[in-house]
This record gives sequence, structure tokens and C-alpha cells, in this order.
Amino acid sequence: MTSALVKNYARIDIAFDRGEGPYLYTKDNKRFLDFASGIAVTNLGHAHTNVTAILKNQAEKLWHVSNLYNIDAQTQLAEKLINN
Repeated sequence: MTSALVKNYARIDIAFDRGEGPYLYTKDNKRFLDFASGIAVTNLGHAHTNVTAILKNQAEKLWHVSNLYNIDAQTQLAEKLINN
């Protein structure tokens, strides 16, 4: 079978159906600890209630804005991080 996906990586023959916290699950409910979490991303876990609510709220406003522009929430987070 020919894949429509670009072959950037040698794929592992595992497909994940869902995630909960630090775990990923296959359709047949095999559980894996997510050490990979994606490339160049921070792993916040999967389907965490608070993170999901925050993401839904933000998605209704802006999804992504370049760092070329001022982003109030980004500045607020940076200030919290350096003041703790």
C-alpha cells in the first residue's frame, strides 16, 4: 500500500487511539508511557482537564501568533516564571 504521507521518518508500527495523562493507548487498549511526546514540543500529558479547558478557551480566540508580535499572555507567563 502506498502512503500519502511524506516519509521523513521510519515509522514504528504502532497507532495510538487516545491519551490519558502521561500514557498513550492503542485501539486494543495497550498502554505506553509517552517518553517521546512529539518533536520540539513540551509534553503536557494527554487529556488533562485543566489543560484541555485552557486550550479550548484559547482556540476560540487565537490559535497561533508569531513571536514577531506582542503576545500579552506570553509576556504574563514569562513574568511569572522569572518572579518565582
